[in-house]
Amino acid sequence: FVGPIIGPILGGVLGQAKGWRSTFILLIAVAVIFLVLVIFLLPETHHWFALKGITTKDPKKVITESDEILANKPTFQAPWKALALAFRAHSSVYLAICSIEFAAFYGCLTLFSPLMAAPPYNYAQDIIGLLYIPMGVGAMFASIYGGRISDWSAVKYAGILEGRMYINLIISTATFIPGMLIYGWCLQYHMHISAILISMFIMGFACMVYFPSLMSYVQGYNQAEAAAASA
Repeated sequence: FVGPIIGPILGGVLGQAKGWRSTFILLIAVAVIFLVLVIFLLPETHHWFALKGITTKDPKKVITESDEILANKPTFQAPWKALALAFRAHSSVYLAICSIEFAAFYGCLTLFSPLMAAPPYNYAQDIIGLLYIPMGVGAMFASIYGGRISDWSAVKYAGILEGRMYINLIISTATFIPGMLIYGWCLQYHMHISAILISMFIMGFACMVYFPSLMSYVQGYNQAEAAAASA
C-alpha cells in the first residue's frame, strides 16, 4: 500500500509540469515494463507446473500425491466465473460490506481533486497530490495492523472461520461511517483542510483494516479456488 502514497505525489507533480495526459503515458510505460518483467522473470508456482519441472529433472523422485496433482492439469477458465464466488452464501454479505465501503470511499476521492482546485481552496495539481498522503498513510497503517488484529481475532474465536473478521469488521464500520460524514460535512461547509485530511485518513484506515481479514476468510473458505476468490 505504498502506491496510494507515492502515486498521487508523482501524478500531481507530473500533471502540474506536463499536463494530465502525461500521467496516463507514465502508467502505460510502467505497465509495459512490469508486464515484460512478469513474463520473463516471474517463476511459475502452480503445483502442476512445479511438479512437472521436478519430475522432468529427476524422474525417479517420489512425491506424495503426485498422481493426483498431475491428473488435474490447469485449464483456462472464463474470467467471469470468479464472480460466482462472490454470490455464495457464506461470503456474499461480507463482500457486499467491503464493496459498499470501497465504492463510497472512491466516490469521495473522485470529488476531492476538483473541489480542492476550486474556491475557496484553489490548490495546484502538485499540492493536491500531496493532500492524498494522509489517505495512503491510513491505508498502509491499517494493512499492517489489520492483519495482526485478524490473527488475534482468529485465536479468540478459534473454530469459527468467520471469527477472524469479527473485530476488523466492527472497527471498519465504526470508523468508516463517521469518517465519511466528517469528510462530506467539511467539504460542504468549506472547513479547514486539516479536518478534511483527518477524515481521509480515517476512511483509508477503515477500508483497509477490514480487507486483510476478508481476504484470509475468502481464501480459507475457497482453498481450492483461492486465486479466483481473491480476484
